[in-house]
Order: sequence, then structure tokens, then C-alpha cells
Amino acid sequence: MMSLQGLILVLICICRISGFSSIWSLSNAMLASSQVNEADLALSRSVTAGAELAMAECTDQFKNNVWNCPISAFDRKESAENNRETAFVNAIMSAAVTHTISRNCSEGGLTHCGCERNGVVSGESWEWGGCSDNVVFGSLVSKQFLDKLSNEPKTLANIHNNEAGRVAVKKTMRQLCKCHGVSGSCATQTCWRQIGNFKEVGTFLKKQYNKAMKVDYSNGVLLKLQNSKIQSNRVERNRRTSEAEKELNIKKRKLVFLKPSPNYCRMNPEQGYKGVIGRSCIADPNSSNPTKDIRTCSQLCHACGLYVKKQVVDVTTSCNCKFEWCCKISCQTCHKKQIIITCVETPQYDYSYIVSNST
Repeated sequence: MMSLQGLILVLICICRISGFSSIWSLSNAMLASSQVNEADLALSRSVTAGAELAMAECTDQFKNNVWNCPISAFDRKESAENNRETAFVNAIMSAAVTHTISRNCSEGGLTHCGCERNGVVSGESWEWGGCSDNVVFGSLVSKQFLDKLSNEPKTLANIHNNEAGRVAVKKTMRQLCKCHGVSGSCATQTCWRQIGNFKEVGTFLKKQYNKAMKVDYSNGVLLKLQNSKIQSNRVERNRRTSEAEKELNIKKRKLVFLKPSPNYCRMNPEQGYKGVIGRSCIADPNSSNPTKDIRTCSQLCHACGLYVKKQVVDVTTSCNCKFEWCCKISCQTCHKKQIIITCVETPQYDYSYIVSNST
């Protein structure tokens, strides 16, 4: 039996991330039971770690976009519209929980599960063996925590995008093999599957975000749109799918949304959008392609009809640090240039250039 102190620790673990108090609660079964144990606590911690991973990756993927995935985007309010951005948030969250649980299972960090044992495939030059990352269990936990069953249009879209996140984890898995044979002949190979770096999952979902599909709703299912109109064929539940209806099926990897995105260029305090005015982007003049970096930062401003203010600043940092016996760390002071691009409402002129050319 879990003590009251232990249960409080679980709730703190789940709710410690801003904006998650409404969803990061234990399941009803866990709350209703007094048998919440250390295994459940470890599982909830993994879910929380997945949430943190999702927020970090989302912020990195959209750092140079007009919508830059603020933390407030993860505050899952029932009133939130289902648009292209919330579709990505749902997918990256589901993917991160799946990814984290799958990895922790294989590493032995959870008593609920282990790695996924592979059956042997005969008649091939290779065979399954060893342990693959347990993405099956990771997906089940993701569903338990995130999927809210309902026939409402927004809920159906959210569930679809949650599944798209889990598919992204599976699509980016890698097959690893080990050779067996006399003198390293590699006559046969034992192979297993491993989840990829989560950066690959984030990149996969970002591509799906760029190709996200606007859908409509009818008779309890989501429908594709064609030429901005609902296709004439309607899918009826509990009925055999005809050839015409097969065309309405939406692939699981696709992100879908119901509503158009709002204008993220301007500040909207009620919905938590800070706008782009005053936002800065840093370019490194010593990078492999500084011109491209500056152009990327500038496009952020131009996309919202704003002007660019460019500043070259000198940044002081500690560098070439060495450990001295005993016990001190000494560092040198280094200087490097940074180009700061800021979005402003009025044109910016280089007056130093005007003055130098007028003398």
C-alpha cells in the first residue's frame, strides 16, 4: 500500500510542468486504489519526462517560425481550437511519451515491462533475435494517458493526431544486426529494432505539420476535403467499406485539423500569443552558412509584414577551461560576434553609412 506521502510525490511529479494539471493526473483506477506503488511512480515519472521532451523538441523545431511553440501551447484547455499547431502539439506529446516509455522499458527502468522479445524468422539470411525497444508498451501507455474517447469532432481529431505521433516513433525506428558465422563470415545475422533519436521523430512530425490535412466531420468519422468541399460520399459506421469509401480513409501518419490557424503575427493576450514584434533571432557570423542563417531570421519578420533591425554584438564567454591541481578550474575570456535580428514595425536605417558617405 502506498503512503499518503508517496501519493503526493506522484501528483507533484505529474503536475510539476506548467499547463499539465488538467491531464497529467493519474488514471482513475490508480486514484481510486490504495495500491499505487513505486512501479506506478516510476511510470508516471517516465510520462512526465516524455512531456518535457515534447516541449523541448517542439520549441526547437519551431524556433524560427512565426508560431514558435510556446509553453502555453501545451496547456490543454477544452476550449482550444483544433488547428494545425494543436495537431502538432498532440502528436509530439504522444510521440514523446511513447518514445520515453519504450526506451525506459528496454533499459530496465520500469518493472511493468522489459524489452520486446523477437520471434525467429526462418528461411532468411538473417533472423530476429535479442530484444527490440518495447514500442508496443510505450504506445499503450501513451493511449492510456492521452486518448480521451468521444465522438466529438475535436476529440476524434486529437485521437488521430495522437496516433500519428506514435506512428512517427515506429517509422523512425532503426533495424540493427549482428553477424554470426565462422571467422566473421556473417553467414547469418541476428537483428532487432531500436527507436531512433527523438530529433528524427520531431523532424518527421514537422514534415507532417507542413502537409497537415484539413478535415471535416460526419456521422462520427473524420472526412477528407476535396476542392474545399466535403466529398459527396459519406462513411456510415458499422457498415462494410466500399471502394468509394476507401478513398476517404486518412493515413495514420497524417496530421489533421478542423479549424484554420489564427494570426500569430500579432499579440493576443487572451489566447497567449505574444506576436512577432520585438522577437529576436541570433545568427552566428562564423557558421558554415551565415548568409542563410540571416535570411532565415529575416524571413520571420517579413512573413508578418515587419522590418528587420540588425545588430552585430560582441559576446564575452568563458573558454579553454582547464582543471588545476588542486582544486581549481581556470578559464580564459573569449570574445565572439553575434548577429541579432529583431522584428520591428518601422524601417531601420544605417545612419553611420549615410554620414560616412556624405562627408
